[in-house]
Amino acid sequence: MTLLAVLSRLRTNNPKGLGATLTIELVGLKPNILVAANTTAAVAAKNATTTVPIVAVALIEPVQKGLVASYARPGGNLTGILISLDTLLGKQLQIATELLPRIKKAGVLINAHSASSPVQLPDIEKVAAALHVELVISEAATIDQINPTLQQLANDKIDIAIIPTDPLFVNQRLQIAEVLAELRLPAVYGLRQHTEAGGLISYGIDLLANWRHTADFVDRILKGKMPAELPVELPHKLELVINLKTAKALGVGVPPGLLARADEVIE
Repeated sequence: MTLLAVLSRLRTNNPKGLGATLTIELVGLKPNILVAANTTAAVAAKNATTTVPIVAVALIEPVQKGLVASYARPGGNLTGILISLDTLLGKQLQIATELLPRIKKAGVLINAHSASSPVQLPDIEKVAAALHVELVISEAATIDQINPTLQQLANDKIDIAIIPTDPLFVNQRLQIAEVLAELRLPAVYGLRQHTEAGGLISYGIDLLANWRHTADFVDRILKGKMPAELPVELPHKLELVINLKTAKALGVGVPPGLLARADEVIE
């Protein structure tokens, strides 16, 4: 009998402790394969076993974190799919300027404990300089810090917020959407789940596509392939999703060109 164990919802600011304990318990069940939902779960899984195959759904900087030797040759018991691209935040800022051509100041909410922030910030800083947009970078590392951090961005008189892909933020997507609606702040997000929860617009990785492709990795490993033989892959799909109901509530007119490029429009 095949036993598949899935690691999910481990906190990004606590890769040890409870998460490590649960992972060790799962490994003790002697599964045939482990699926890690994010980088934090992948680290916990890799720390718990060097023999059970691991497939990670949403990896960030796996080489720097010692999870794989390289993308092309993982060289160990872990492989998977990336969730973050270096240019995503810059592209989200470009979309923000399409949505609101006269913006002068954009706020970026980052998770102080996130693996992706140091990688993505240089690109958005470069794009902001080219577009003559001032960036305000604000950090939130816990649920309790999100509301005051968003309030501070509003106090800084930003024109639009950028909410990157991050487990903390997507888990709290309803909270973030509600706070930004109260503040009447438009935002560009990294995942469609935010837009479905009431956010204005999202551009980023199709996380569900990553999960679907993870099943292909699992199938190949169960048929005899080793993770070391399966290169870490780039995300298979990027998507643009627009919530017209939220746009109307905020009084934001979405340009026809942006609507035409959208993969989905929520009305």
